Amino acid sequence: MPTGTVAADQIYATLPTTERGKKVNLTGDPKGKYFGYGRTKHLIMRDVANPLECFTYDDHANNVTSACYAPSGFYVASGDDKGLLKIWDTTQPDHKVKYEYQVLGGEVTDIGWTEDSKRLAIVGNSAPPGRAILWDSGSSCGSFEGGHTKGINSVSVKQNRPYRLATGSEDFENGFYAGPPFKIDHMNKESPGKYVNMCRYAADGSVYVTATSGGKAFIYDGKDGSCKGELNGGAESAHGGGIYGLSFGADSTKCITCSADKTVKMWDVANNALLHTFTFPDDNQYQQLGCLWQGDEIISVGLNGFISYLDPAAPAAPKRVIKGHATNVMALATDGAGSYFAGGVDGRVSRTAIASGETELFEAAPKSQVVELAVQGDTLITIAQDDTISFSPKDGGALVNSAKLESQPRSVSASAGDLAAVAMQGHVSLFKGGKCVFTVPNDGGFEGLSCAIKADGSEVAVGGSDSKIHIFTVDGETLVAKQQVVSKTTVHALDYSSDGAMLAAGEKSRQVKAYDASTYEDIAGTGRWKRHTAMINSVKWSPDCQHLLSGSLDTNLYVWSIALKNAQIEVKAAHPTANVNAVAWTSNNTFVTSGNDGCVRSWSLTPSA
Repeated sequence: MPTGTVAADQIYATLPTTERGKKVNLTGDPKGKYFGYGRTKHLIMRDVANPLECFTYDDHANNVTSACYAPSGFYVASGDDKGLLKIWDTTQPDHKVKYEYQVLGGEVTDIGWTEDSKRLAIVGNSAPPGRAILWDSGSSCGSFEGGHTKGINSVSVKQNRPYRLATGSEDFENGFYAGPPFKIDHMNKESPGKYVNMCRYAADGSVYVTATSGGKAFIYDGKDGSCKGELNGGAESAHGGGIYGLSFGADSTKCITCSADKTVKMWDVANNALLHTFTFPDDNQYQQLGCLWQGDEIISVGLNGFISYLDPAAPAAPKRVIKGHATNVMALATDGAGSYFAGGVDGRVSRTAIASGETELFEAAPKSQVVELAVQGDTLITIAQDDTISFSPKDGGALVNSAKLESQPRSVSASAGDLAAVAMQGHVSLFKGGKCVFTVPNDGGFEGLSCAIKADGSEVAVGGSDSKIHIFTVDGETLVAKQQVVSKTTVHALDYSSDGAMLAAGEKSRQVKAYDASTYEDIAGTGRWKRHTAMINSVKWSPDCQHLLSGSLDTNLYVWSIALKNAQIEVKAAHPTANVNAVAWTSNNTFVTSGNDGCVRSWSLTPSA
């Protein structure tokens, strides 16, 4: 029986997956509205003009490594690291799969369509290293045999007849194929000893350009594949580091390249001249691994995952930078003032304005995975797997202080005043005003898995590996053991209601419970709150104490009603194919969730009348 409805509001998208020395594949739709990239098992599609607007494609079981829009714009072909190709619909919200083919025996590194949207070329790291197929049957329309001897990094298709294919490989060669059916015509060997990372045709098919790991780029005739010369005239390499991205503008006369030398460059290909150099900070995290010229916008992706919008009129700095998380988001907190805070596997901590989606990163971040976050007044408290606790202004200012904890932290909770509690593997600590004032070894040697402190700071609850909730009274600046509440299994999530009247618990056994915080007896009716199919990761009370939100390893969310205990709202696959790691309310009827898809998602609750 539902107690209302929950609607999805907004996806705060993850950044691309990046790896040093490996290109980031970006795709754009033919109309110039969207650009997209892979992130683990998910494909993220963002609106170019308003990148907060986005959708995700979540049907791959393995990591998405490449994607390409069909020239018609009606379909996307996406490939994963196991060689599976999916062709799916872009026009409907459910993005149903049209065709699915096991095309390669390994990673799909690039995909190209013919201009009639009927043929595809798929390349990668396998034997053979590529296939050409008909889109609606998967049957062959060419062969990559007799060409490359190693994996193919990139493929591009001439977008008019006669059709041609260009490829770039780790065997240091550029392949040129005529067709259909496509077959090798000849191999170009202008870059001995250097991988050919990228190749791209101009829209009019007049030329294509290849880019190498040695920083050189070469221009070829689009019809016969003959080399016309080296980009930059050969006076010096196009870049001072490996080139990982290449994209033509719509007029076919200009292209952009991006490099590990931390620059993006715009070229007049017709006249072989450098037009602009876009510079980034001299830090390896700003190596540029992917770029796309989409409509009027020039987009580049750095090793840090940041997505930069570049302006030729002001090349010294990006006109816009999209920041965020490129790894799983493990922790969430909200401030009730229009922002949420997120912590990732890589130690990155961020603050996002819910209305605009603008994200800023905290300079003082842990060096390892963020475990949990808590907001206390104007302060953000962060605990991390490097056994640290940090206190920072929530506006992202300089770190106030950071301390080493007695053992690995598992959970942190803050009162409305100046007290905070930390449950650790072997200890429970009480902090006051950012300083540890009391630490007690875990009673009976249990591991602390979760904790909660009452808003008034009077009691602390710690969920243990011994399947008990340990209740402590706060006596001045000390913790005094009060009682133990027996659970069926380990307790991985706890939260006191804001009025201090109830304690919620989430168990490994999939059980969600609510306790009367004066007696710690089950509140009648909540013993049946067992709808999840896997361990509970997070539970949070709404600010008005009327609803409890739970998120689980099963990818699902539930909203439980304290007034209608037999009613609940189920949100299946809230983070499709990904664990729900953390949940947090932003108001009485809105909340955010995070998961292993790397995204933060916002939701609206409409209770029953």
